[in-house]
Amino acid sequence: MQWTEGDRYIHYLVCNFSANVIEGQPVYTAAASGGMGCTTKDTTYESLCLT
Repeated sequence: MQWTEGDRYIHYLVCNFSANVIEGQPVYTAAASGGMGCTTKDTTYESLCLT
């Protein structure tokens, strides 16, 4: 979403995130490249895993 206030453009960005968060388990993990731990990768966005 974008609007102006006076002579300034204001941008409002929202990221909706949902996960099955388990206490003590990280949501993200470091890897040499995106999608390394995927069993099956998304064909369009190879850094994303399919379930």
